[in-house]
Amino acid sequence: MDARVVSRLLDAQATAQARIEDQAARVVRAELQRFTGWYDEAAVTAIAVRIGQRVMAAQRSSAALTDAYLSRVLSEMLGGPVKPAGVLRITGPLRRGVTDHAQVYSRLGETYRYWRSVGYPDDAALSQAIDRLDAMARMDVELARREQTHETLVLRGEVTGYRRMIRPYLSKGGTCGLCVAASNRVYSTDELMPIHDRCKCIALPVTRLHDPGVTINDADLGELYEAAGSTEAARLKEVRVRVEDHGELGPRLVDVRHRSKTPGLIREARDAAGLDPRRRPDTAERERAYRDLARRARDNAL
Repeated sequence: MDARVVSRLLDAQATAQARIEDQAARVVRAELQRFTGWYDEAAVTAIAVRIGQRVMAAQRSSAALTDAYLSRVLSEMLGGPVKPAGVLRITGPLRRGVTDHAQVYSRLGETYRYWRSVGYPDDAALSQAIDRLDAMARMDVELARREQTHETLVLRGEVTGYRRMIRPYLSKGGTCGLCVAASNRVYSTDELMPIHDRCKCIALPVTRLHDPGVTINDADLGELYEAAGSTEAARLKEVRVRVEDHGELGPRLVDVRHRSKTPGLIREARDAAGLDPRRRPDTAERERAYRDLARRARDNAL
């Protein structure tokens, strides 16, 4: 396995995914900027449907790109051709408990009307709706990327887990502390990667013999801390994360220092799964278990 090839594949994937998100955001923003029927429920539903169709096209592109990327990177890691697993069939929202995209994007009407009701002028209320739309559309593309990663990796018996790979150059403000804090973890293939708004992280598989992500992330973190300077680097290192199960979006990264405002937190589901929000099963114990497994596999291969 050539780690340089893996790194290039990772960079190409991250850049292409960011391009899909940006294009989707531009398209749906243009739809909303022309809209005037904020107090007509039928009109709001109609534009929500159109926006949902645009977002779903981006989701399919993201899923296809993810499946192709994972097959290429696994081919490099395993030393032989690995066929794509097959693209996730996306016919509606990937949000829990949501039946269609109109249900999601009709919320933009509520956003606009709220800000108008508290005295915002039309352009300012529209700006608030557009900002929310940008975040929602990008999140939906993230969900497609995450679901496809899960669908592809869970079928590969050689894959023991995956890492989240930070991509500092893709975020306007640099990699956030949440991703930095979570970048040293190995996730099981049966776990969905915890995400957050506008997350740029990409999953990189871990096999019994290869874990290139730890080296790549360490190098990126070193550059990130150096570029940030001592004060900012210390702040990033101090961030502590936990995973909350959002009722609609699934596992999300949150800062333990901030009180969660997530309305869809499903405590019952988390408790049933035995997940303590203060301590994840994929931290130190999983890292130790993985290192032991990898060491035994290498010894047997010699």
